[in-house]
Amino acid sequence: MNIPQDIEKSPIKDYPLVDVPINDEPKNTLLNYTILENLANILMIITSITYFTNSLHSIFNFKIQVDSIYAKNIISILQEGLKFITYLSNDLNVYVNQTISDSNLQQIDSCYDNNQYKFNIWGFCRYDQFGTRVCYHTQTGINMIGDLIQDIGMQLGNLTNQPNPIDVSLQFVDVYYKSTQQLCESPPSKLINYQQHICQLQLYNTCGEFVSYLGMFHFYCLLILMILVIIEMPYTLIKQIYKCEIKLSFVYYCKIGCLACCFISFYMIFLITLAMHIPINTLLKLYPIGSLQFEGWGFIIWNMVFIVNIAIIIYVGRKKKNPLIIEQRLKRQATNDQIYNQLIESVNILTEQVKMVNEEVEAEDRNGEATFKRENEKTEQLKAAQSQLSAEQQQMEAEISGLGARLQ
Repeated sequence: MNIPQDIEKSPIKDYPLVDVPINDEPKNTLLNYTILENLANILMIITSITYFTNSLHSIFNFKIQVDSIYAKNIISILQEGLKFITYLSNDLNVYVNQTISDSNLQQIDSCYDNNQYKFNIWGFCRYDQFGTRVCYHTQTGINMIGDLIQDIGMQLGNLTNQPNPIDVSLQFVDVYYKSTQQLCESPPSKLINYQQHICQLQLYNTCGEFVSYLGMFHFYCLLILMILVIIEMPYTLIKQIYKCEIKLSFVYYCKIGCLACCFISFYMIFLITLAMHIPINTLLKLYPIGSLQFEGWGFIIWNMVFIVNIAIIIYVGRKKKNPLIIEQRLKRQATNDQIYNQLIESVNILTEQVKMVNEEVEAEDRNGEATFKRENEKTEQLKAAQSQLSAEQQQMEAEISGLGARLQ
């Protein structure tokens, strides 16, 4: 039996298995990462709520300066305009309980002495010269003109001892919106010059309402984000304690989507309010009745919190995948070890079989050499017998020849 000599010269050795080193992760790593991510989300929610709450933060900051000539003229125009609005409200079936008297109107001058207004998308706060703060909620979005009219109506309602001054202020705001809407119903070509300016106010009012809708959308996204935070914590605890196979990637991507929607809506609110601030600031430079400031520090803080939040979510999202990767590596390593052990076992069996074949061949070779020696000995013996037989034959021939000679 012919066996390749390489198999015998290169025997396969059984090498020990070497485990791939894997960093041991703490058992509560997933829970710690989830807590860190949710704290960042909660910080984002608190920052947004603070930014859009009129009692905590203002987007516009307006301070009246009644010592200027323009301010006094505007206040006198407001006094006359309020009388007109009172009569107009009756015609539009928006009734004010009591006719505004001149004595009440004269008190507006003192009421607005160095007042400061802080506007936000859902309301405004008024600070008087003594530091007293009064905050109102509005349904018209961030609209400085509508908010000032609401404040005038509120103060007049208080001066005239109305049972519900808020209703009076809302009636004045309603008259303002209906007046601008009715004056702009004509085609643009038929509008008079002053009507065109009033129609610009209507566009201003529309932008303010649109900002309020964007704010609602922003808060709905924050609400969904908060619900996801509440849902993720118990599922993470269950997965950590009971080692369950719970997929939380859907929650992660939903959070990313909510943050993206919050970012888009926030920047749209910022750009629209900035655009609404520019024309009013230009008018105040021409007619200095007060100073208007656009508060930008809240915008900077919100962006910093958002960037930190996104960075934490991305970092935690990658870290959350590491236990899964390690688990997959362990499974692959176990599978590879099993295959490797099976392969080593098969090779060992094959090696034993080769050894057995080699032993059989060696035994056969040894038997063949002994047989060859015996055959050689027999051949030598046969040759010796033949030589002896030849000698005896020659001797017999010689004897026969001698015997024949003697017989003759």
